Amino acid sequence: MKKILLPLAMLAASAALAVTVQTANTYGVIKLTKAASEPQLVIACPWTAVGGGAISPAALVATTGLANGDHLFYYNGSTYDTWVLQNGAWTGATTVSNSDTGTLAVSEPASDFTLPRGAALIVQTSATAVYLTGQYSAIAESLAGAQLAQNAWNLIAPPQSEKAEIDINTDVTWTGLKAGDEVVCNFKIYRWNGSAWTKEVIDDWGMKTRTSEGVTIPRGQGAWYHSTSTGETAPTVTWKAVSAN
Repeated sequence: MKKILLPLAMLAASAALAVTVQTANTYGVIKLTKAASEPQLVIACPWTAVGGGAISPAALVATTGLANGDHLFYYNGSTYDTWVLQNGAWTGATTVSNSDTGTLAVSEPASDFTLPRGAALIVQTSATAVYLTGQYSAIAESLAGAQLAQNAWNLIAPPQSEKAEIDINTDVTWTGLKAGDEVVCNFKIYRWNGSAWTKEVIDDWGMKTRTSEGVTIPRGQGAWYHSTSTGETAPTVTWKAVSAN
């Protein structure tokens, strides 16, 4: 998988559970915030459609605060299914214009396209707030994603909304990793050392060390996973059932 069809900065963003309304179903809203200078954000699909099942991107990503011309991208294994915001609604697109890369060909998604829980999207907008909406239900058991591409960049996303931060060491089970693999989230590069994911820290003396503590993905966000392996076993990620904290 190509890392992304457009130039990407890895975004500094945070997520907070904003509103929940109790009805026959529990409907939720997660507010994601980001810097206006960073145009793109990797987001998660943590919920289902009302009544259950996969959810449409239009139902997941609210248009509140967004502008016509904003885009959504979903990697389908070979290219990007793409939507553009037109007249206040998400509409399938076949091309994307960008000042750095010009006009790029993308895939227009089917009209009935839906996202499974745990899928990752990219939203391109200058807005500083993005709202995810959907029906809440707890993750009763672990959820395994599809096999990840080897020696390539992959989009990954936690499927839950209970915890403010998902620790990719303790809340996730990985297979097929290789020392040197990376997860990139919020300008932070987490690196697999053969037994744990680690991040760089600087002590009071200016010395750089690495720690396995606080290696997390915020609620509502996704991340890039970079596989460096070329062996027979493709890497996988399984998100554990978690409780709120």
